[in-house]
Amino acid sequence: MPPPATTATTGEPAGPCNEDPPPGFMAPFDAACKTEPQLGMFDPVVEWHKDMFMTSPGANASASAPLVVQVNDDNMDGKVDSEDMPDILNIMYNPNNQAVLRAISGDGSSEVLSIVIPGGTREEGLAAADIDNDGFIEILSSSNNGQQILCYEHDGTLKWTSPMLTAANAGTYETYPAILDMNGDGKPEIVAGRVILNSAGSQVGVGMFGIGAPPATPTAAPPSPSPPTSTATANEVVVGNALYRMDGTAIWSNASNDGYPGVADFDLDGIPEIVVVSNAEVHVHDSSDGALIWKTATPAASAARRPSPTTTATASGGRRRRPEQIQRIRHRRDRAVEPHHPGRLLRHHWQLRL
Repeated sequence: MPPPATTATTGEPAGPCNEDPPPGFMAPFDAACKTEPQLGMFDPVVEWHKDMFMTSPGANASASAPLVVQVNDDNMDGKVDSEDMPDILNIMYNPNNQAVLRAISGDGSSEVLSIVIPGGTREEGLAAADIDNDGFIEILSSSNNGQQILCYEHDGTLKWTSPMLTAANAGTYETYPAILDMNGDGKPEIVAGRVILNSAGSQVGVGMFGIGAPPATPTAAPPSPSPPTSTATANEVVVGNALYRMDGTAIWSNASNDGYPGVADFDLDGIPEIVVVSNAEVHVHDSSDGALIWKTATPAASAARRPSPTTTATASGGRRRRPEQIQRIRHRRDRAVEPHHPGRLLRHHWQLRL
């Protein structure tokens, strides 16, 4: 068996493959540590299915990620809370690609809300939260292929419309807003790409570097920026190659390709890292200054294979419950890798062909 690797980050040996490395450990790829976790069975049962609607009945297809929230006061106690039936929010569209924002009761029994989104297409994204502290959620939807954010009250009344965001700042499709109180004043900010809005929909900042999506490539389909997934943390906006303050100024930026970011403490040293999925590569950066910790190649983007936003979770077990990164490459394959430890990393734990 080859001698254990050491690393400039700790100077300590990695130890046997079946032991967790010391905190902060980073090392080259070690194929000897490859593992194949057992996969469980997944056999979902359809509880209900709904494709008939009173409003815009032709809009019964969806390509967006749904949200589960409480929209209305089902038990008539004067408030909307966890005692009410959860509702499912989704963007649906008709054969002409016109988007309709729908809320469906969680038991499938009723059409709670249906709103035709002005300028909306199937390429829109959703977010929801109580952004004005009135006890009811507001629903945020992108419009005009991600170029604008619309805010609706829980009853479907339009609350505000943001300024146009531009493709350079927010991408051109599937712009999913992020909601977080970045300055602790009790009023959340809304982030779309590298644009920061206040809770009234006015722009308060815009970055100058990435938007949280892989750059366009000649072979990618469609030939445009991918859907941005910038991530708002306690005080910053994380994109693939920069960290922004609320006013859009950069805390740091680097020369790496932009991409889908994820944040987790991969080496369990108390300081989070940033993992980025870009075209044909995954890279991990120090969150304090953006320095590259490692990167590796993945299958190149093409019309049949595009990168997707990353998920971080402990997928393979282990005593220290370290997070791993799970990446989907456009309906073709899923993979779990270990960004905390390149010595046992970017080997595929598993992949699933769909």
